[in-house]
Amino acid sequence: MTEINAIEKGQFTKWIMGVAATALVAFSGAWIQINSRIAVLEVQVDNDHQAYLDNSQKMDEMMKNIVDIKETCVEMQGDMKMKQDKYENTQTEGMEKPN
Repeated sequence: MTEINAIEKGQFTKWIMGVAATALVAFSGAWIQINSRIAVLEVQVDNDHQAYLDNSQKMDEMMKNIVDIKETCVEMQGDMKMKQDKYENTQTEGMEKPN
């Protein structure tokens, strides 16, 4: 009987060591996978941040261009108004004003 108990204890010890080794390998694999995914996410976040900064600079330039276009349109509108007034004045110079 003591031989059977000794064999069973040895097998149980091997089984426990196998379970512990399996758990350690599984945990290590999961840890490595999580770390690699985090590294990929860090790179993506850095790339997105850089793209955001680049787009912000482009948007600032575009807004400056839009302001310039608006100013040009206002100037052109003013010039056109002056020309229209001048044209209307030349058309009515010979006419009498109604009472």
